Amino acid sequence: MKDKTNVIVGIALMFFLFILLAGTIQVTGKVPWRLDIPPTTNIESHYENGKIWISIDPGEKGCYKFVNLYAIRARSTPYRLYTIKMPCDGFKCREPVSRYYYTGALANGTYYIQTLDYDSYKYAKGYFPVTV
Repeated sequence: MKDKTNVIVGIALMFFLFILLAGTIQVTGKVPWRLDIPPTTNIESHYENGKIWISIDPGEKGCYKFVNLYAIRARSTPYRLYTIKMPCDGFKCREPVSRYYYTGALANGTYYIQTLDYDSYKYAKGYFPVTV
């Protein structure tokens, strides 16, 4: 009989503490230690004669080895044109890498290269213009 009383008192105490603390904690759904960290991966790129030069300098934890090329269209969301595999070991780039990627002719406009930065879990972007 005493064991049942202890269990009921323990559950009531936990419930009371939950109610007391629930009003003081903000639940945002975001991981708080990653909110203010900008991407540490640096991406440089430029376009010349039908090919894009891509240079990635990953942060301490590296970045994803696949990068996406996006075109920024007027009055619409960016449009993904290509997914490009960078020459890295495994699925992460831990060392600086560079490569050319042959795209053929691109229209005038602004483009960017994007990859996932593992230091901040945000996308690092490198913008470049195309003028033909």
